Amino acid sequence: MYKRVCSKHFRLEDYEDRIQASIMNTKPKRLKKTAVPSLLLPYEFKPRLPPPKILPEHIKTECETEEENILVHFEDNSQADIHMTLIVPKTNSDTVKENYQILTKENELLKKENDHLKEECIQLQNRITQLEGSFKKENLNLKQKCVQLEDKVARLEGDLKEFNSRFEEKVKQRFKHFLSPNQVDVVLKKQCRVRRWSKDELLKAFTLRCLSRKSYIYVRETLNYPLPAKSTLEKFVSTGVFRPEPNSCTVGVAKKLYNGSLAKEIVVERLPTKISLPSIGETYHSVRLE
Repeated sequence: MYKRVCSKHFRLEDYEDRIQASIMNTKPKRLKKTAVPSLLLPYEFKPRLPPPKILPEHIKTECETEEENILVHFEDNSQADIHMTLIVPKTNSDTVKENYQILTKENELLKKENDHLKEECIQLQNRITQLEGSFKKENLNLKQKCVQLEDKVARLEGDLKEFNSRFEEKVKQRFKHFLSPNQVDVVLKKQCRVRRWSKDELLKAFTLRCLSRKSYIYVRETLNYPLPAKSTLEKFVSTGVFRPEPNSCTVGVAKKLYNGSLAKEIVVERLPTKISLPSIGETYHSVRLE
């Protein structure tokens, strides 16, 4: 069984559950083991003191002449009554002192923490300045390297252009003996195909076609040799401009002449001068090469 004690005589610091009570918005109940009542105590009475004894004068003089120099002074208090003194509670002053001590300690801790944070801030600022300086140096070095690389790239591009121009000149000089200008442009990939073949190019291609159909297809499609297509040769032959040189065409080339539904086959043999295609009036028939 716990004894009930008036809570008016105890301070808030004397309770163990003051934090929980402040959170739960209730009154604290459990006192500490070392709690002592200190608030609103009853009046205390001083006991009646006995009247002071009067010493003779010779004793008094002896006491005054002692080395300890102790003065003994007694007052006549024969009519002294019991004095009732009121003990003023020291709650306000004690709490103020304790709060002051707590606040001073907290202030000292905060000052130390503030000084520590200031030192860290200064260190971080110094580190930032060092990093900024190093970054600026690296940035300048990288800019210089970029300028050097750009100059190097420009020099390499100029060298590449010179090399390409020299290469084209060498290719044209080497290939001019057996390739036409149009064929050289196709080989150098200046144009994907020839828009207009010259007469000599068509005659040479037709001569190769006369030699062998399979060889023409092999050279054109497998070896990627620039030669006109089959339809181009057929148009060239059907225009009537075809005038082969003597001994330039071989035997065994078959052509089919179309005129509506009527078809005739002729065989071109080795002729000394020219090949003339049959015509109706002034128009030539279309020719298909086998």
